[in-house]
Amino acid sequence: MPISSRTKSTDEPQARTRNKEQTRQKLIQAALALVEQGSSFTALGIREITREAGVVPTAFYRHFRNTDELGLALVEEGGVTLRRLLREARQTSLPGEDMIRHSVNVFVQYLKQHHREWRFVTTERSGGSKILRLAIRNEVTHFTN
Repeated sequence: MPISSRTKSTDEPQARTRNKEQTRQKLIQAALALVEQGSSFTALGIREITREAGVVPTAFYRHFRNTDELGLALVEEGGVTLRRLLREARQTSLPGEDMIRHSVNVFVQYLKQHHREWRFVTTERSGGSKILRLAIRNEVTHFTN
C-alpha cells in the first residue's frame, strides 16, 4: 500500500472527529449568540440555532436529541471549566487570604471571558426548562460544596 493511502486512511477518522467537534461547538456558540441577542433559550428552535451556526438542521441531531440536551451541555461545560480553574487556583502556595483573593480574581476573569455562558445560566436558573433549572441548581450546589 502506498504511504499516501496509509496516511489518508489514518487521518480520516481524526479529521471526522475534529469536524464533528467543530460542528458541536458551532451549535453551542450559535445558541449562546442568540441568547446574547435577547432570545430566551427555551424559546429557541432547532432551525434557528442551526441557521445561526451555518449547518443543516439534521446536523443538530448528530450531537443533541433536543434543545434541553444542548442546554445541559452548556451547563456542564461551564461548571467543569470553572471548577477546574478554581481547583488550580487553590493549588498555589499562597497564604489563606491571598488564596481567597486569587480565587475570586480567577472567578471574575472567568465571568468576564465567558459572559455569554453566564447570561445563559442566570436567565435559565429562574425560568425556562425545569431540566435546566435542576442542572444549574446541581452545578451551583456542587460548586459551593
